Amino acid sequence: MPSEVWSHFTKEVEDPDKAQCKLCKEWKSCKGGSTKCLRDHLTIKHKMNLLKRKADKEVVVIDPLSGLRKVTKQSTLNYRLKLKPDSIQAKEIDYAIAEFMILKNQPYRIVETDGFKRLIAKLTPDYEIPSRPHFSEKLIPEIVAKIKRVIKDQISNVQFLSFTTNAWSDSTSGVSLISLTAHWVDEDFVRHNVVLAALSFDESHTAAHIASKLKDIMSLFNEEEVNADPPTVNEESSVNSKITDEIRHYRSVTRPDPSSCPYQWWSSYKGQFPFLAKATRCYLSAPPTSVPSERLFSGASLLYGDKLRSCLDGGKAKGFILAKFNLKRIDFKY
Repeated sequence: MPSEVWSHFTKEVEDPDKAQCKLCKEWKSCKGGSTKCLRDHLTIKHKMNLLKRKADKEVVVIDPLSGLRKVTKQSTLNYRLKLKPDSIQAKEIDYAIAEFMILKNQPYRIVETDGFKRLIAKLTPDYEIPSRPHFSEKLIPEIVAKIKRVIKDQISNVQFLSFTTNAWSDSTSGVSLISLTAHWVDEDFVRHNVVLAALSFDESHTAAHIASKLKDIMSLFNEEEVNADPPTVNEESSVNSKITDEIRHYRSVTRPDPSSCPYQWWSSYKGQFPFLAKATRCYLSAPPTSVPSERLFSGASLLYGDKLRSCLDGGKAKGFILAKFNLKRIDFKY
């Protein structure tokens, strides 16, 4: 039977001593039908590990014409491609498992359970599940750090931010956390919110301690202020004149019904009222309810409500919560 290597290469018709890789289109030598160069290419460049060839075995068959028994060799070539840990596909599966743990509040030791191992073996038999510490000590902290960078980049371009905060304690584990959620309205009048942080909060929940914790969170995201030149008298006078004209025009148009969505109305009229639209985005950035902030710790209660996660320390819990509530908000792009 042909080598499994040929499922990844195509022979050159005019020159049978050359074959082209289907993955990267690179030409390699296969002189005399040898696949060594091809296997080396798959192993080195594409991180594919080919298992060694099994020994041929002798079998007895009956010739259908003569009816005589004869001994022949049956090839038992059984090449299987094993994913190397640093291959692109293996890393993608690693991240998918880590995201599954985060989103579904799964304990790290799930990767060691028989049921999970059987599932992965059925789905991707050539993938070897990394150890539990690989996820708890390396991969998930790495994901959390990347998400923080994405959030920081996002809010660095936002003009107006509003914030909500909430504190939560679990009597069983003794863990106490405080969160800060940022809210804003973009230039298309679409609402956004992200969790900036969920920190351990072991102090008593006094106003002074809460303020101190919130300052600690804000210090992680504050950038150096850019000092812009103040407008000249003529520029300020021109802007004031334009704002006055906008207000006059605004009063002449039919404004949104109180029961309708103001975001939709301003999305349609922002071009007519650029100055007022900018001010409106500032005021509408404040969330109408504290639900987004409260929902954060509903997830935390689920995290600790499961006895499998009751021993999770606050340091890892805050990373879990931050990632859980931001992964979908950033569309898993970290």
